Amino acid sequence: VNVLDNFKVMQGTLQIHAKAERGASEPGTDPQLPKVTGTLTIREGRGAYVNFRYPMSDVAADIRFEDEKIEVLSLTASGTTGNRLSITGTVDGAGDDAGVDLRVRTESPAPIDLDLQNAFDEGPRRIFELLFARDMRDRLVASGLLAERGTELGGTCAFDITVRRERGGGSRVETVGSIEVQNANVLCSRFPYPIRVEKGSIKLEDQAIVLPPLAWTFHTPRGGTGSISGQVAIPRAAGGGRLARPDLDLVVTEDRVSDLLLAAIPLEDWESGRSRNERWPGFEWSVASRCMEALQLEGGINLGGHIGCTADGDTTLDIRLFLEGGSFRPFNGPERLLERSGLPWPEGFDLDDVVAEVHLTEREATLESLDARAGAGRVHATGSASLRA
Repeated sequence: VNVLDNFKVMQGTLQIHAKAERGASEPGTDPQLPKVTGTLTIREGRGAYVNFRYPMSDVAADIRFEDEKIEVLSLTASGTTGNRLSITGTVDGAGDDAGVDLRVRTESPAPIDLDLQNAFDEGPRRIFELLFARDMRDRLVASGLLAERGTELGGTCAFDITVRRERGGGSRVETVGSIEVQNANVLCSRFPYPIRVEKGSIKLEDQAIVLPPLAWTFHTPRGGTGSISGQVAIPRAAGGGRLARPDLDLVVTEDRVSDLLLAAIPLEDWESGRSRNERWPGFEWSVASRCMEALQLEGGINLGGHIGCTADGDTTLDIRLFLEGGSFRPFNGPERLLERSGLPWPEGFDLDDVVAEVHLTEREATLESLDARAGAGRVHATGSASLRA
């Protein structure tokens, strides 16, 4: 019964061979508890292991038990789309406080979807919430900045993980191992710029999620290429649950300025509450983004930088953008964009052959340098725009 409860077996064909033995008791003493050993075979089952709640069908399992100790000799099953996975290992004890040492791995690529995301413990689940921000993607679609078709977040992956817990360990479950991502649409909640990942490797540690250097490569909507590396610390909070502290390095080359890139720049005080963020990204843009939109900025972009966080968990940005072959043609764009931005820009003052460097943090966007051609002359400029209210 404990086996079926741990694996939440709801249906299937079961075959049990069990033997109960009890030694003789001395006169006047309580009878000894019987020792129960045996095997359990499951075919055509359905279920989900209690500490890795991934829905499984077509379950075929061979299990050996001795009292409360369970050894999963083999378990194979189909996932949500027919993908195959296997489980082996041991469970020591009954109920929610049993000791666990189980290896779960894919035998064929699995979809990166909510079923997979929600199967993980809170710690490793954080990486899926960080890289597959579905609510933000939906806002970009609703705003008209992102096409609805072909931009659904997710992809496929292979994983090989171990779920561990000491007997009597309570809620302290450790999930370690690796996840290999392939052909996935990704949108990072801390800088929501849509990218297409060709391949990516995730190393799961008990209190950190590591993206190894050079293991993540991606393309941007305007043809740029990039990589991301670093880690997200997931320490256990004092009151329970997990924190998420990103420490990530980002590089993008040969990209182009686009509304999607401008819309990804964080809002003023964007960490101060979810109510402020319900229109970002998509419907509400930062001051710096609106200024660049009003100026009708065009050109090639290279960028590199860091996404981190404060001791309180607020996101920090330290990103440098390099513009080459750019242009500012504010009077070629929609009417009133320049007026609404508040920029005092002279009429007819267009800039071409722009080369510029912008330093973007969570507090401000600083124009470190700008050199450009204005008609027969040259222009040099510096400046900044606050990202705080």
